[in-house]
Amino acid sequence: MMRRFSKQDRHWAERILRAIFLCLLITLNLVVTAPAHQARSEPTQHTQPQIAQSRHAAWRRMPPVSELVVQYRELALRAEFGGQARRGRIIKWTGPIIAELRGANLDIYEPEVKRHMALLARLTGLSIRTVRAGRPGPAPNMIISFVHNGGRGPRNLESVCSARVFSGNDYVIRRAAIRIHADWNLLRRHCILEELTQALGLMNDSSYFSPSIFNDHSKQQALSPWDRLIVRAHYDRRLLPGMNWAFAKPIVRDHFRRYVAALHRPAAKRKKLRRKQRR
Repeated sequence: MMRRFSKQDRHWAERILRAIFLCLLITLNLVVTAPAHQARSEPTQHTQPQIAQSRHAAWRRMPPVSELVVQYRELALRAEFGGQARRGRIIKWTGPIIAELRGANLDIYEPEVKRHMALLARLTGLSIRTVRAGRPGPAPNMIISFVHNGGRGPRNLESVCSARVFSGNDYVIRRAAIRIHADWNLLRRHCILEELTQALGLMNDSSYFSPSIFNDHSKQQALSPWDRLIVRAHYDRRLLPGMNWAFAKPIVRDHFRRYVAALHRPAAKRKKLRRKQRR
């Protein structure tokens, strides 16, 4: 006589069959993916030239001079975030920057800040030093505060990170205060790049270029080639604090024209031009 299984028996039988099926899937996945992983790991030694080629290609996609000029004006002279006080004048640092780090977990954040500060120092020619709060030495003129919310992220997404600069009647930046939310890694790294770069005097956001560290819709983890060029232009020695656009425009245009033209020259001539610009 055939035995009838109860609903509970069928339920347990289904669970056992499902467990067996999952075990088979995991086993097959391990067998299939192991050789593939080994095959993929072999070409890693060739990735560096590919990275170099992609960076070179990015420089080759440089926007035309006219668009770079428009972007520079948007970033440096437009009245945004209290920019009315600047009255369309260039503001910039002229002396050394001593950036003091405040907050917890600085062992993690300090290398990220130093890495970007080193790049900004190369682009601007400024002396930039990073110290921790409480260390003896000269008084800092830039405060970088890392804030946390117990790992839950920022309470208000509209004010995640910020940078404020303080300049006198001569339009020279003398102090800066930067606030960075540190709970989320990608957001923190983006904020370090954006706020530290903007604190050099390029205080406005712009959606004119993408990708760009100045574009709020582009969560960059590195400065684009055109971002670097704009930072470098802002610290052209011919551009003086307090200049209005009528005086600054021909200098900015000339700076961009030289660098864009240099992209089409042989590598040796490009290096010679970069050395000349650093002097």
